[in-house]
Amino acid sequence: MPKEKAGDFRDTIIELGKTKSSAISVFSDFTRAVACALAVQTREEEYLEVAGRYERGELELFSKGMGQLIVEMEAKPFTDVLGPYYQEIASPATLEARGEFYTPESISSLIGQLTLNPEEVIAEGKPVSISEPCVGSGGMILSIAKHFAADKAVDLLRVSATDVSPVACDMTYINTTLWGIPTAVTWGNTLTMDLQRTWKNIHWFRVGEEERLKMLKLKDLLVSDFGYVAIPKDKPAEKKPEPTQEAPDTPQADEQGQFDLGL
Repeated sequence: MPKEKAGDFRDTIIELGKTKSSAISVFSDFTRAVACALAVQTREEEYLEVAGRYERGELELFSKGMGQLIVEMEAKPFTDVLGPYYQEIASPATLEARGEFYTPESISSLIGQLTLNPEEVIAEGKPVSISEPCVGSGGMILSIAKHFAADKAVDLLRVSATDVSPVACDMTYINTTLWGIPTAVTWGNTLTMDLQRTWKNIHWFRVGEEERLKMLKLKDLLVSDFGYVAIPKDKPAEKKPEPTQEAPDTPQADEQGQFDLGL
């Protein structure tokens, strides 16, 4: 017996769009509902706000659509399937008015390769921070993560993503969460620094990024306020040496008594 097809989440959007204001409004609610479902009960208020606009049967279609989306994403690893569809159903005039221009996947892949050298990062084994000030649906992040996924090193990424569009934020939240990329998504304007809300996905906490950032802040505090250098595991804290009072331009003699005058 042939395997039954999982279906297409786009059909769910179109079907609900017939009875709602538009397909784009349904898509916005759909991505918000999916993002909330992936937030492990940390975005319940947002979910209830969306759910209040739909009947029980319609919410069941959302659940079905979420399953269809996941199946499609599994078949296309680290590929953005949400962004292109959003551009398809949104009017060009609306996108232009909002200044929403999504980078094609081929260009995102190229920029991803030029931005980081996965081999060097993986060899060093330390987390690398990535800032995406206009993240869109997260296509650029997916392209970068794809290069790390071959070595199962996606956990080394620490992404801070911002966008002025709440729909874009939800798409990024879904993409990064389902592909295991530690990410903090901020809804706000990067240029004016008018920031509304930040959502951190489960992988951000899973890899201990909050604790790592706290330790980095503590280290900076010790160095700037108390003059302490980094504390090795087997050594007590050492104070920085006091600065010398010698004039900076005074020539100094080497071991043979010769002076380097810089000539």
